Amino acid sequence: MNWYQKWLQEEKKWIGAYQKKIFRMSILQVIPATLIGLAALFGFLSAVGGDNFLDGAGAGLMLGALVSIVYLLILIPALSPSRYVRKIKSTVKKMNMDEPEQQQLAHELLDTNISKWRCISFVINGHGSKATPGRFRITPHYAFLEGSYPYAILVRLSDMLEVYTGEETKTRTQYGAQTKSYDIFTLHTILFYKNPRTTASPYADEAMGFFDAGIRNQCYELIMKQMEENNERGN
Repeated sequence: MNWYQKWLQEEKKWIGAYQKKIFRMSILQVIPATLIGLAALFGFLSAVGGDNFLDGAGAGLMLGALVSIVYLLILIPALSPSRYVRKIKSTVKKMNMDEPEQQQLAHELLDTNISKWRCISFVINGHGSKATPGRFRITPHYAFLEGSYPYAILVRLSDMLEVYTGEETKTRTQYGAQTKSYDIFTLHTILFYKNPRTTASPYADEAMGFFDAGIRNQCYELIMKQMEENNERGN
């Protein structure tokens, strides 16, 4: 059995469920609201200007249809499950894994569906994310976070000597119609080091970021538990 391909199919199915939900919401809520809103607005403006309400509403409806088509043309490629699978494959490629290690990775990640304590599912909300799904999984040899930025973060535990938690203050710029505001928030991190962290070399070799400190702490505890087990076994 090709565990690697089976794992990628599982990932495609997982993100695909969320994307179907967003597409369905767009068709049933966003697009109708856009059509009705623009039709009502243009109809009202026409009536205020002394013109026919229906003529203005018709123009608004046509504009709404154009906006909706453009929206769907952007949304459909962005929601393609294959796009997210390519991001995962790119992450694995950067690890320079040979085929046996790819199979091991996939086999272990699929096994986490059986060991429930090895998988933490959560919702990423706020600071630019709109209730997108996130998932952290720990296996005997790997830690894997998906749904954040970058979309997939994979860590080979045997590469890492030290793991710490940290916090970073981040600023996100939000643009309105005529305004610009700043969203300042704390990113809760897990920092991985291949060598001992020192003041001369403070930068992590890999990092995972979370909006929620509680979720970060749960993931950190799982990582430390697994690394302790590996050290006891001499892995």
